[in-house]
Amino acid sequence: MLDCNAKPCNPTLELVGKLYNTVEVGDTDVVMLSDPILNDHLQNRSCDSFNWNSSSTSFPNSSSISFEVPSFQFLFLFKCDKNLSHYSRRKMDSYFKGYRSYSNCRNFTLYYKENQDTIAHGRVPKDCSLIQLPFDNTTKSNDLFERLTPQIVIFWKVSKECSDCHNRGGQCQSNSNNSFKCLEGKQNVIIEKRKPDINGITRKINKSSSKVKLIPITGEYFLLTIL
Repeated sequence: MLDCNAKPCNPTLELVGKLYNTVEVGDTDVVMLSDPILNDHLQNRSCDSFNWNSSSTSFPNSSSISFEVPSFQFLFLFKCDKNLSHYSRRKMDSYFKGYRSYSNCRNFTLYYKENQDTIAHGRVPKDCSLIQLPFDNTTKSNDLFERLTPQIVIFWKVSKECSDCHNRGGQCQSNSNNSFKCLEGKQNVIIEKRKPDINGITRKINKSSSKVKLIPITGEYFLLTIL
């Protein structure tokens, strides 16, 4: 649940069982979140930072609301085993020629390039895994820990069926089969229809009094309330 009028001003938001701190809330369809655990790891320059699971930002869509997490706010890194033979290590260094590297972690070395939006299928070398971490492309620092950030931006879009339901004073529901149902009621709710600007991550984000609530109901139902 996210309540933008809650105290303190930056409430905690739970999504898919993971807690985030809200940093800023935009005009009905965008929110900036911060991962407190990743923030602690980065502040402490801990190699545990690179155990962060980017799949935690794969929020499930429903018949009422869908989420979009722009991929260009993430940095691709190859996390490669250090326990290699001399020949394999030289081969690895040759493969990642032109990449930046970070080798201060005990069991692995990181290789990365900025502005690398995609990785070709099958291009992850043996003894390496591909990870993604949110990064700040505005800083000029060459320090990897200063380039990384715990903050991510998420856009959401309310479906037309849910918007129409709220305009009639109802509430949106989805069951485990993702089937939409409008729970009719008496609410004076107006939803502004707008297309998420996925490429507008740098657009102005203002504080808003809007609320988004994902409320579990008995059994397999979830209730979406937008005020």
